[in-house]
Amino acid sequence: MKMDLTEDNPIVTIAVNVTSYDGEPFTQLWEVTVGGYVKGGATHRYFDELYCEVHHPVLWEYTLEQGELYFSGTVADSAALFQDLWQEHLKETDHWLSFGNFIECDRLITLKRRSGLLARGPVRLLQTYAACLDRHGVGWTIIGHRMPHGGSGKLKVLLMGSSYIIAEDFDFHRLS
Repeated sequence: MKMDLTEDNPIVTIAVNVTSYDGEPFTQLWEVTVGGYVKGGATHRYFDELYCEVHHPVLWEYTLEQGELYFSGTVADSAALFQDLWQEHLKETDHWLSFGNFIECDRLITLKRRSGLLARGPVRLLQTYAACLDRHGVGWTIIGHRMPHGGSGKLKVLLMGSSYIIAEDFDFHRLS
């Protein structure tokens, strides 16, 4: 895979190694023109899966309502609550989004107080955190419910293993 994501409409070149039914290997070369590029994250040059999605955790900051989660009440066991929040975060995001992007360590210290801001982010994820607070007997409120600025409901993500590109459109052309 070769990616240059510095242009307005970047082009990604992908070599696909294929084995035919008769066992003969061959390579297909593809060019992907990325229209309306937003963001990309490349972690590996090689990948086993290639697919597009329109409902994926890496899109949430652009496509879902955003808000803030506040808590009120005494937390009996902040370590247990932290563990619950962490595990539910991993399940909800399928390990794609960093826990620290939404709940900072300082906010976990805040749990020792009686109220405060716990998290900022997609309301969908905040509702997952709120369910954890419920299980631990802590009150909560989500405020904001605003759509992201400049976000487009038409965004897609091209997933290549653990690498991704967020854009409005992907145009695939087979070169060989």
